[in-house]
Amino acid sequence: ILKGLSATVLYGEAGRNGVVLITTKNGNVGENSQKKMEVNVSQSLHFTEIANLPDYQNTFGNGFSGNFGWFFSNWGPSFDTRGSNGIDAQGQIAHPYDQGQYNDDFPEFIGARYDYKPYESVEQFFQKGVVSNTSVSIDKQLGENGAVSANYSYLNDEGFVPNNVYTKHNFGLGGRTKLANGLEIKTTFNYIDSDRVSPPASIGFGSNPAGASLFANLVYTPRSIDLFGLPFQSPVDGSQVYYRRGSAIQNPRWTLANSEDTEQIKRFFTSINLGYEIND
Repeated sequence: ILKGLSATVLYGEAGRNGVVLITTKNGNVGENSQKKMEVNVSQSLHFTEIANLPDYQNTFGNGFSGNFGWFFSNWGPSFDTRGSNGIDAQGQIAHPYDQGQYNDDFPEFIGARYDYKPYESVEQFFQKGVVSNTSVSIDKQLGENGAVSANYSYLNDEGFVPNNVYTKHNFGLGGRTKLANGLEIKTTFNYIDSDRVSPPASIGFGSNPAGASLFANLVYTPRSIDLFGLPFQSPVDGSQVYYRRGSAIQNPRWTLANSEDTEQIKRFFTSINLGYEIND
């Protein structure tokens, strides 16, 4: 069990809450070792989900001071407003992408109408995470004074945030023998290959493309915007598109599809121990 600074130094951000380190066995030797060979296979499956989300209201939509506007806010008119404040008698407004800058990208939205109602955009973003771990270990007795052990495990962790995957291969080999002169030799070898892909989580939110935060831009999405019912990328040049006029907010779905943080680590470590029993 590694805690605190030692876990963080060795394993970085992944070890900030502590590390349970599984090391390779080097086998058991001696007269009491009755098993000649043993094979163990184990499989575990876990599910994860986001712990909590903000409590969203479903009374008011996009705007400020009770007036509708294409802002980054939820202080606009109520959803039951009809025939005023840009909302027609059918409870519809101009389509979010009915704006001049998108006429070439989405001509089908020119003059289109859009239902002014609450949408559960944030709730649809997160998914059920799945964690699976498979391991195989083999222990082989080599007479009374020798033994070898090998193990392999594979971890696949698909997070509750899309495009967040962590995989790890862990291979270990160990041996132990006691020579006729009383010298005991123990040795282990471990190889770990891990890959991590995760969405960016930069500080701040808004239109800054160098620091646009996926999660901030997601949770601040106005309740009247259907994040998953609107395109997030231009079919013409692949640029991001979103409802905001003027200084655009970066669409969090576009951020998810086009930005990621990756980490690949290959780690080797081994140990050799020599021991000699001088007396009882």
